[in-house]
Amino acid sequence: MYDLATCDGLSEDHGCTNIDKTFDHILMFDAHNAYNNRADGYGDNDTCNWPPPYEPTCVNVANHEFTMTDLLNMGVRAFELDNWWCYGAMRLAHLLTDDAVGCMDYHRLYADGIREFADWLEIPENKGELIRIYMNEKQDQGHDSEINDPIALFLGDKVITPKEYNETYNYQWPTMKEMRKHGKNVVIATASTAGTGEFYTHGDHYIHRIFWEDIKVKEFTDYPDCGGKTKENHLRFYSDSTKYGRAYDGTKQTGTILDFIEYVKCNIQYPGADQINPDIMKTGVFTWAEGEPKDELTAESCVILDGTEKRWYVASSCTEEQFFACQSTEDSHDWVLSTSAGSFNVQETYCPDGYKFSIPHDGFEQQKLLEAANGVTLWLDYTPWLPGYTPPSTGSPIEPTTEAASSIAASSAIIILSIIIGILNVI
Repeated sequence: MYDLATCDGLSEDHGCTNIDKTFDHILMFDAHNAYNNRADGYGDNDTCNWPPPYEPTCVNVANHEFTMTDLLNMGVRAFELDNWWCYGAMRLAHLLTDDAVGCMDYHRLYADGIREFADWLEIPENKGELIRIYMNEKQDQGHDSEINDPIALFLGDKVITPKEYNETYNYQWPTMKEMRKHGKNVVIATASTAGTGEFYTHGDHYIHRIFWEDIKVKEFTDYPDCGGKTKENHLRFYSDSTKYGRAYDGTKQTGTILDFIEYVKCNIQYPGADQINPDIMKTGVFTWAEGEPKDELTAESCVILDGTEKRWYVASSCTEEQFFACQSTEDSHDWVLSTSAGSFNVQETYCPDGYKFSIPHDGFEQQKLLEAANGVTLWLDYTPWLPGYTPPSTGSPIEPTTEAASSIAASSAIIILSIIIGILNVI
């Protein structure tokens, strides 16, 4: 599931409206207990019939139906892993107990999970993708080499290490553009949800302490309160759909995310969901309308935000009279309409002083623009992501050219989603 606003599926700067956001502020759809999926043999004794929401009386140990590779292909970019040393190896398992929900001898090796991410990143079209791995380690298990060696072997220089964070980036997370320039794809962080307050970083070679606050999804409040989200803080609201008989009910204790709509509106960095599937991922798109852009984008294309549909469309004619979307040069959340309507023209946009013709860069900005528009259809400044665009400051064209831009157009969220659904149907 691809969305131009979050840059998923794009290997070039062109076409990515979040390219200058730092890594810690990029919204990434998050899979809670991502390894714990039925496709990889977890939850064999589950009685819940997929898809969710499930009946309250069934037992559901597995958090997901699909593999981590499937989730990556859907657009998930943040993954929670539970690693346990049991049966003579580091494995991916929920708890260190010898029962149906604990660590078993048939559970996947941790190293195989790390290699799965590496294999996906080796696919040419995934070269510029970014992944965040969250290791929820509940106690100090030692076995540092069993944790670090697979990361070194399979991911290696693709990982931003704590040393690089400190020395190369001066204790600041780099932008997506910087990460792609430096060949960095992966950030690994750790914390414990066992209430110990400990961080097991295994020598600080590859693993950071978490830089976000982990909050149960039942504490999230919809837009505009947004669960306390601000421009500065970093939040992960996670659900838990696992039900361990009568002893534990994830639906009651933490809630279950059934769609991403409010989390995207609020620009929550990590909405952590269970039972992720193409239908849930579809709710995370706030940009293009379904089927858009239906025609190949060219240097002459112009884009509107439809005031009724609240999604983006390629205009049938750039001579239509529409108002322009004007964003404050001081506050990215402050939007107004142009003083008058006009045909599409990036030089004459009628934006008032202190505002510029622009485009929403995340779901929260989109919501603020929609409120300012109050149902009015607006021109959006999609010009910098059209083929052959020449930045005023450099005078040189941005790559890729028309051929690559055609590929960008083809990566419209719903178009790719239909392809993925077809693939998953035969998995």
